[in-house]
Amino acid sequence: MKIDVVFTWVDGSDPEWIKKKDNALREAGRLSEKAIDKSRWDNKDELKYALRSIHKNMRWVNNIYIVTDSQKPSWLDETHPRIFMVPHADIFPDNEVLPVFNSRAIEACLHKIHGLSDIFIYFNDDMFVCRKTPRGYFVMEDGRLKSWAMKKQPIQAGDVDRYKHDSYVSAGVNAANLIREKWCFNTLYRMAHAPYVARKELMESLERDYIEQFDATRKERFRSYRDIPPISFFYPWYYHFSGEQEVEVIRRFSSVSNTVTLSRWRSILKLPYLVLISPRFLNFNDGKGGVPHVLRGVIAKVALSLLFFRRAPWER
Repeated sequence: MKIDVVFTWVDGSDPEWIKKKDNALREAGRLSEKAIDKSRWDNKDELKYALRSIHKNMRWVNNIYIVTDSQKPSWLDETHPRIFMVPHADIFPDNEVLPVFNSRAIEACLHKIHGLSDIFIYFNDDMFVCRKTPRGYFVMEDGRLKSWAMKKQPIQAGDVDRYKHDSYVSAGVNAANLIREKWCFNTLYRMAHAPYVARKELMESLERDYIEQFDATRKERFRSYRDIPPISFFYPWYYHFSGEQEVEVIRRFSSVSNTVTLSRWRSILKLPYLVLISPRFLNFNDGKGGVPHVLRGVIAKVALSLLFFRRAPWER
């Protein structure tokens, strides 16, 4: 059984990319603060270490696809036979909407990657695998896929206008409303910020059934309260409730992934402990806080270089 990995990545320091983003912001007008937070596109070389973590702890992975706005990491050997760079233009059905800066819009196109295996795992570039993790962690013996949800963090179907200020919650509410219409369940739970596994065939089916919502999300250049999160929320819950139960959503009180918020000293103080114990998955968050911006990158690189010090074969 071949399983590919898909990363989404952006270099937020690229002058050409910044120019495109600034032009798009002027056209977009007023957006929520979370939608335009600069830390969303910051580049601390996380991708290099995320790929090292795959090489170290998930050697069984087949190919690795890196989806970008035609950007290329300087340290990456693109000629490696298992690495494929995928420009946004290759997977968006309508290139007129490009450029986009909305991870959910990109997420709504990942199943369109040419040559992608039927089962694939979607990683953000700030997700790291810190322990040996077999295929069985994502795919059950009967072929069903596994996802993890946070039992203490419910998402209720309801009036999305109440959450216009929070593009994260509003997207979950939009998806919950669709699932309530289909399966009559009102309460879902936030998915853990960990790698998301999906079947390409089922994503294609979901897109056909909800083409209006997929297209609307793909047209939002920045995060919006009108989005849905296609792979990271809608897909697992939809197929969990379907007649065949193709996805088993495992609800936990504790997360399968440990998050470190680089903008907060209290969170950063957890890093030495996490480096020592090597949790299953680790991810970095950012945002407003008291930690100087430059120091955040230094802290992240020191921690990641301790966890993943061996170069991967696709590094120059």
